[in-house]
Amino acid sequence: MASPSDLGVGPTLKPRKGRSRRQPRTRALVRLRSPLPSRRNGTPSLKAGVAYVFLGEIPNMPGHCVVADAKTGQLITGYHTDNFVEIPEDEV
Repeated sequence: MASPSDLGVGPTLKPRKGRSRRQPRTRALVRLRSPLPSRRNGTPSLKAGVAYVFLGEIPNMPGHCVVADAKTGQLITGYHTDNFVEIPEDEV
């Protein structure tokens, strides 16, 4: 039997270990779990206290997600899923 490398197929991705936090539901309103550091150019990355719509995990980047700003609709990609927490319905 041929090995995956013989077939030109790379190694398969292994699931990340230690993911203890629950991933938000798709299309749920979320906010940052805690403030994130500024980008290299000094501008803030994401704003605390802003509502985002969680659109899901990026298939080829496990542990990373796509969110949209709930007011502007701007798409934001590549942040860790663990950075977001669902907003409880009584706070919406």
